[in-house]
Amino acid sequence: MGEKKIRAAIYARVSTTDQDPEPQLKALREYVNHRGFILHKEYVDRVTGDFSKRKKKRKQPDVAYQELMADVNKRLVDCVIVWKFDRFARSLNILVTALQHFNSLGVDFISYTQTIDTTTAMGRFFYNVIGAFAEFEKEMIVERVNAGLANARAKGVRLGRPVKDQTAGRRITALRQEGWSLRKIAEREKLSPAGVLKILRRNETEPAPLVDERAVESKDEISVTSLIPEICQLKILLFIVKPQVWRRILVPSDVTLAKLSDLIQISFGWSGHYSHMFVPTDARGCGVTLECDESTFRFRDLGFKPGDKMLYEYGGLDSWTHDIIFEKNILFDKAAQYPICTAGRMTSPPEICGGPMGFMEAKEYMHGRKIKGTGRVYAFDQEFCEEISKRGGFDAFDVEDVNRQFVGGTEPSVEPAKSGKPVLKANKTPQAEIYQFKLTILEVSPQIWRRVQIRSDSTLGDLSNVINAAFDWSGDHLHRFSWGDEMGENKQLSDLGLKPADSIMYEYDFGDLWEHEIMFEKTVRFDKKRDYPICTGGQNAGPPEDCGGPYAYMNARNFLSRRKGKKARAPRGRVSAFDKEFYRENYRSFDPDSFDRAEINTRLHNLNAED
Repeated sequence: MGEKKIRAAIYARVSTTDQDPEPQLKALREYVNHRGFILHKEYVDRVTGDFSKRKKKRKQPDVAYQELMADVNKRLVDCVIVWKFDRFARSLNILVTALQHFNSLGVDFISYTQTIDTTTAMGRFFYNVIGAFAEFEKEMIVERVNAGLANARAKGVRLGRPVKDQTAGRRITALRQEGWSLRKIAEREKLSPAGVLKILRRNETEPAPLVDERAVESKDEISVTSLIPEICQLKILLFIVKPQVWRRILVPSDVTLAKLSDLIQISFGWSGHYSHMFVPTDARGCGVTLECDESTFRFRDLGFKPGDKMLYEYGGLDSWTHDIIFEKNILFDKAAQYPICTAGRMTSPPEICGGPMGFMEAKEYMHGRKIKGTGRVYAFDQEFCEEISKRGGFDAFDVEDVNRQFVGGTEPSVEPAKSGKPVLKANKTPQAEIYQFKLTILEVSPQIWRRVQIRSDSTLGDLSNVINAAFDWSGDHLHRFSWGDEMGENKQLSDLGLKPADSIMYEYDFGDLWEHEIMFEKTVRFDKKRDYPICTGGQNAGPPEDCGGPYAYMNARNFLSRRKGKKARAPRGRVSAFDKEFYRENYRSFDPDSFDRAEINTRLHNLNAED
């Protein structure tokens, strides 16, 4: 057997109409012949018209560049040859992204004039070097931007566009608190719903104005909005314990650390007999114990931004570490009584049970599984397992009991589980609307779709996990949401102001480029018997991961089909031996015509267990 010939693709680009790509192409053709490669195809991008005007409007890569990347994804090319870097990519970001993608697919890259050749050992080292430099440049830019913003804020500079109407924020906030919809407020204020939402978000992040107490005593006229405190949403979860035991609480920003400690102990059922400490941490998880008077030091004094964290250590020999995550500021609800617990999962461990590892071993014992480590559970552990059973099981959580204790109500009630099934009261209390979406993978026929229902207070990050579970994506590739503009993962669905038939785009795996349309169909009634999120319908199996994208998958679909009468041929050409080997090795039992709703809901249920 002879050595396999390398299939080479030549790419050339010119930026003005008076440039000729032929000199580039001629030199590259000679190089291909000299190396003994097989010329697969030539890709040429030419600019037409006024370049200065065109450059401002250019948002997507050139057409020939897109065709080249599509052929690379289909494994039709073994090597890409260019004249030099700036004739291939218009920016360092595009260059690095393309080279990383080539590297992941095993496609070589040669820059003719710069003597870069990844078919050699030294050339392969180039892949790593350029990636490291790009990451370094990115970190430097981020550091400089953050330093500049911090310096501007320290000098009192107000960032962003000037506010034309200084009173609009207060008016809109007051109307929203009265229950007005975004659309109704927009009509009154002569704005778009998106503009109203932007003003509300800006007001959420601004510090609450100070109030002159003497003016209050003298009954001077004060704006109602100046008396509204900030409300901070915190997620508190136990370290090490799996599945996670967590609580979400809403507290005023002026809550003292002493009061916050009491709330944490109530949320997790701790007695408060042992010492505790607060430890603010940085992005790497490193921190120093906070030395302060907890009776006067307030949460807002920490200067936390959304995403910042601190640890709360509690306990004696059984040490329990809590991770406190500041998620966001929310609008004050005059009908709510703060502090309040809005959600949670899993029952709290007994205070003295051997710590997190002892608790998890007991959980394995309760579920009849083999216990790692000691291999057994002591009699003492069996006693607290019985205590957990009285509470309703390991999966039980009652948000109403927690809130009764927050306001000094009765002791937590014990409700035994019915039929031996876990009781999760937090899910039986409708604290959010339920949104119904239809998820459709574009550019694939026959259509692949799912219908899911999810809580409106879920984030886009939660929705991403639901999409991955619905189509059996691994989640290992890059993804992004866009609705006009790209959106962040922390945005809640309820903040988008969606109306029926609105669609969000979700792109997954920028190499294969799977595009999903997320259509908001309607709001449905909360069903206490259901565990949200849930899949209620769908059609066809999700495509295999890393198969080359929609075109490559459709080319191999009939070959993969197990239905009788289907011809084992590709509708757009022959299925290559490489693709057959890929599917047989990774997806031997894959059936593109199958759809298993029960399996999808099992994956969705497991997502809840991991929260």
